[in-house]
Amino acid sequence: MVSIMAAGYIVNVSRRSQSLSKADLLIIQITTIGNATTYEIAKRVKEMNSKMNFPIEIWVVIEEGTDFKGSRYIDRIIIVPKSFRSRARYKARALEYARLYRLDLVRKGLLSNRYRVLYLDDDSIPTEGFINDCFYRGDFDILETVIYPRNRGSRLYTFLDYMRANACLTWCSLFQTMSKPIWVHGEAMCVNSEVDEAISWDFDSIAEDLVYGQTAVSKGFRMGFSYSGVNIISPLTARDFLR
Repeated sequence: MVSIMAAGYIVNVSRRSQSLSKADLLIIQITTIGNATTYEIAKRVKEMNSKMNFPIEIWVVIEEGTDFKGSRYIDRIIIVPKSFRSRARYKARALEYARLYRLDLVRKGLLSNRYRVLYLDDDSIPTEGFINDCFYRGDFDILETVIYPRNRGSRLYTFLDYMRANACLTWCSLFQTMSKPIWVHGEAMCVNSEVDEAISWDFDSIAEDLVYGQTAVSKGFRMGFSYSGVNIISPLTARDFLR
């Protein structure tokens, strides 16, 4: 594992270019069932953004009928209507609706077609370094990073999330950098507008993030890897873990 980790780092350094992106906007999209953690994430991201010199918008995607109110840190709330029909189910259905919503804004001239989307779950907070990588790096079409647990401790569930961090630092750091991913995770996946336009979430799979990433790579889009990281909340109970 140490050898694979070292190989991933060497390949990452050798393949990473200094080219900058031409993005005008970074959309940070949080897809949620209405959890209150969404407010904390939006607040933390906007506080980090106050130190940066590029525009960020926080978009929250919820299902119609969800009890969720906006805040001054949230720029746009997208409500997925019950009437929306898609092969996708659950989260993927909401992601597809939000994607079509963005493309419609671009067609109407209400959104620049040079944007990037950073996907977050309602338990994840990206680091400032990863937000910067999402906006500035020009050597990728899809960017992934390392997942770290936020709630440190010796609980079993936190330990299992450290196993995910270990997988990110070994297999993902190597194969995602080579644009030949084994795994793709939805927490903190960043895509440019070309990928957003070309790759749909409209497929019937509960592993929507893996299918999306593999489909994008099969279409010729380049995947990259960042060591900056995203912090997630580990399950707090056995019931949460099983769910």
